[in-house]
Amino acid sequence: MELQLQQALYRLFALLSLPPNAGQKKAVEWLKKCEDYIDSHYMELITVSDIAEIAGVHRSHLYMEFNRNYGMSPKTYLIRKRMEKAAELLRHPALTVTEIALSLGYADVYAFSRAFYNFNGISPTAYRLGRQASK
Repeated sequence: MELQLQQALYRLFALLSLPPNAGQKKAVEWLKKCEDYIDSHYMELITVSDIAEIAGVHRSHLYMEFNRNYGMSPKTYLIRKRMEKAAELLRHPALTVTEIALSLGYADVYAFSRAFYNFNGISPTAYRLGRQASK
């Protein structure tokens, strides 16, 4: 018992002797890993749970830290990446809206259209027509 108490005391001293920002630096590293994962895989059917698993943290902890460091949830960041790419792809008339939806990891064109509308306030087709009219 005495040995266990002494061991716990040494662990406490070790934690207290860490630099003040050591835990914060480690958080920044796994958050960067999450950001890189999203940036590389946003066109796939990934979820926030997948991102949390990559980071090795609980979903709620990921959400809290991502919000604190990026000013948005990981899901919002993922959707933003997809919508930025969607806007880029909609500028290419050779691609159908369905092709764009499927290439961005949406199960169907309806889910994509709804997400695009919620994010941009305009449907993908109206966005495409508006871009063509402004040329």
